[in-house]
Amino acid sequence: MYSFVKNISNIGKLTALISFIVGSVLLLIFIVDEEAIGILVSFYVVIATILINAMLWAVVIFCAIFFSFQRKELLKTAGIMLLNIPVTIFYMDLIIDFI
Repeated sequence: MYSFVKNISNIGKLTALISFIVGSVLLLIFIVDEEAIGILVSFYVVIATILINAMLWAVVIFCAIFFSFQRKELLKTAGIMLLNIPVTIFYMDLIIDFI
């Protein structure tokens, strides 16, 4: 059971990192090339990323509730995942300013 919970924690952290990198790359692409297709593709990628992260965050919280032996680690992972929210808001604000 320990390895399952540890894997959930690692997947959560990796997903947060990948989401941050993808969002940053999309922002840079948008800044360099303000084409409408870039806005549309970025919108769909952001929506997909939000859904994936929300589902995985729920799994991490669920595991934190039921697996007390790793609760601290899982809550830390959930917090790391939540750090992408202000970054996303900041990026969206930058994009709105560019439009």
